[in-house]
Amino acid sequence: MLLDLLMSRPDGFAVIEHLQQDPDSRELPVIVLTAKTLTAAEHTRLDQSVRTVIQKRGLEHGTLIDELQSLLQVYRDPISEG
Repeated sequence: MLLDLLMSRPDGFAVIEHLQQDPDSRELPVIVLTAKTLTAAEHTRLDQSVRTVIQKRGLEHGTLIDELQSLLQVYRDPISEG
């Protein structure tokens, strides 16, 4: 899931909390793409519940594409359990 934190209601943090509470969506990989300047506490909060946080400000061409391709690769080539 690609998610922006700066939405009206609910905001991105509320969406993440809802996803984490639902057993069917708890494992859903979330990539946060945001222009919001995050506090240290917000970074810590997100680090515990999302795959990655990408800041829109200064976003280099290809960064988002690279992250999405990496995520898709994990789901295309799951590690087989011994």
